[in-house]
Amino acid sequence: MKTGLKRWLALLLTVALFPLVAVAETAAAPEATTARYYMPDYFAQTSLDLTQYKGKAVYLNFFTGWCQYCMEEMPDIKRFYDAYSSDDVALILVHAWSGENAEDSAAVVEQFGLQGIPMIEDEDLTLTSMFVQGFPTSMFIDQEGYMTPEQYQGGMITYDIMTEQLAAMGIQPKAESAVSTAVATPAPTVADATSSATRRVKR
Repeated sequence: MKTGLKRWLALLLTVALFPLVAVAETAAAPEATTARYYMPDYFAQTSLDLTQYKGKAVYLNFFTGWCQYCMEEMPDIKRFYDAYSSDDVALILVHAWSGENAEDSAAVVEQFGLQGIPMIEDEDLTLTSMFVQGFPTSMFIDQEGYMTPEQYQGGMITYDIMTEQLAAMGIQPKAESAVSTAVATPAPTVADATSSATRRVKR
């Protein structure tokens, strides 16, 4: 990882996050900065090639099934997926195999209706160890492949925060009429989701 981003992430994660545990609140945003990091370079040695998304924003969400706050966040992620055009933004879920496996991914997908959303199975935690110190973690990368500290969100975030990140990139949701049905669909309860996603996980 190049020095600038490495130092910034180390400082941010030390101050704002807890090591590999679920966090209840969104981490305090770092001070305003003009720093921009070209993220395809940082992902170059991983399984994720960000260059294929040039011209689109990318929203990476790191989660694990035993994380209650990850599960609380999933209905908003589903809403986000339904609200935005795939021509404008690529939403990618990264499942950290922290005591889990592909069966747990399938349980989360089924519980929240996440079919169609690309998911990376981070079996050896390569991606997670590079960027994450707590779950969930969100990274918003702009259409040119750059990310600022303000676009890194440690902890659970809401649909409104997700849309604010995209609005700052000049991207708006599809027409409300196109997503009204999806938004109106009742979301699963957090209790049901947590039970389903963790039924095969030994802590």
